Amino acid sequence: MIAPTGEAGLQAERTQLSWERTAIGFLAIGMLILLRHKELPFPGRSVAATMAFALTIVVVLIGKARSSGAMTARTGILAVGYATVGLAITVGVLILSVEA
Repeated sequence: MIAPTGEAGLQAERTQLSWERTAIGFLAIGMLILLRHKELPFPGRSVAATMAFALTIVVVLIGKARSSGAMTARTGILAVGYATVGLAITVGVLILSVEA
């Protein structure tokens, strides 16, 4: 199917916006961990928040690489997926360490 005139770049734009939304999500997670969870030990909380902030930058860079064609979709999606699982495990371990 041929896209109507003026809509040829909308798919690429939506994809770039989705990468940016993902980065904003990681940033929000980092802020919530750092500022809202006072019951968690500060060293662990700061490590998890720093990890989330670093992942924010990584996701932005992956989005830029994807838009320039320097990275395949599969590579970018797998990298962000594994990073998300790593952050979730880190936060889970941190929360379970408080419960013990």
